[in-house]
Amino acid sequence: MTFHIQKREPNGIMRGLFLSDERDPEKQIVYSSEFAQIVETEDGTFLKMDRGTIQQQRPRTDLPEGEDDGSPDFSSVNIINFDTYAIDLTKFTGVDDSRPRHFKPRERSTEALLKWDDDDPFYETQIDNSRAELHDRFTNPLYNLVFATVVCAFLAQVRTTRERRGHAIIVAILIASAIRLAGFAATSMAIQTPLAVPFMYALPLGTSTVAFWVAVTGRRITLVDNLIRSMELLNDRILNMLNRLRRKQESPNTI
Repeated sequence: MTFHIQKREPNGIMRGLFLSDERDPEKQIVYSSEFAQIVETEDGTFLKMDRGTIQQQRPRTDLPEGEDDGSPDFSSVNIINFDTYAIDLTKFTGVDDSRPRHFKPRERSTEALLKWDDDDPFYETQIDNSRAELHDRFTNPLYNLVFATVVCAFLAQVRTTRERRGHAIIVAILIASAIRLAGFAATSMAIQTPLAVPFMYALPLGTSTVAFWVAVTGRRITLVDNLIRSMELLNDRILNMLNRLRRKQESPNTI
């Protein structure tokens, strides 16, 4: 199968379509059209072509015995002109609509994951992935609370200038991102063992509870304060390095 288009418009219309179907060596078909568009209907997905031709190439059968090697004779081509023509794309993909389709856990609804039919033969092969996917959907919204409370907790440690607040926010974002990565790791672990499921909930809920307590009480946490100071020192070192490089470039060259 060879598929080529000259240009695709923003509205989905394709210009200069060329489609060559050579799956059957004894019946090669080439479609070409000026315009084409993929159309979704209740009956399926179709490729609608406008103003084009269909070229059918078949092997010749009138060759003398012994000279016919079975290869197509390209001098024998049937050409059909059309104004509008549609192709059912399912025959090109090889998908059989009559066969039942098994959806992956990520493609199923939450209700389907909660009430998965035990008689489904696909269930036994996807039970671990289904468990991780289901609990991941429940824990994902909790990380919005993690980001909000962690930032508030770090801002509660700030007592001085606006610059220090900026450093606190940067550190808070880094910490919250690290916690989210740990959540992804917990989801992966849940595929291997159900013992990781409680950790999927404990991580965002525990982090949010501690961060909310720090933000409300305003309690000074030495570790948090040290992280903010480390970010300030790192920022100062980067600025000093950039200043030295700038002065070095601006200073005149001496012999």
